[in-house]
Amino acid sequence: MPEMAKAWQEANDHAGSPNHHPWSHRVVYLAGRTAGWHELRSAGSAQECRDVKVKFTNAYQALTNRVLKGEPLEDQLAIEHRFDPSTYSSQLQRETMNDQGIDPLDGQGARAKLMGMF
Repeated sequence: MPEMAKAWQEANDHAGSPNHHPWSHRVVYLAGRTAGWHELRSAGSAQECRDVKVKFTNAYQALTNRVLKGEPLEDQLAIEHRFDPSTYSSQLQRETMNDQGIDPLDGQGARAKLMGMF
């Protein structure tokens, strides 16, 4: 992990496109994300710069402590990140077929019913 000053500089240098930079360590990226990429890019006044630096420093220190303790850097992914569109799509398709009186397991019957509509 880089020292705080180098991490701060890296976060500032790449706040404009954080997803396209090969970060020196995941901790630098996560601290920058916590401080806020927009805040890092747009801090104009001396007070705004100090505020975002304090936020980054606190996050960096907390994340560094987690690494040193062997703890995971990020908590379990939220449920929306485990969403699988293909599973949902298949489920939605089966429900729609059931609503229409079509047996999802009977392809020939479904075809016959569809052909009977025309």
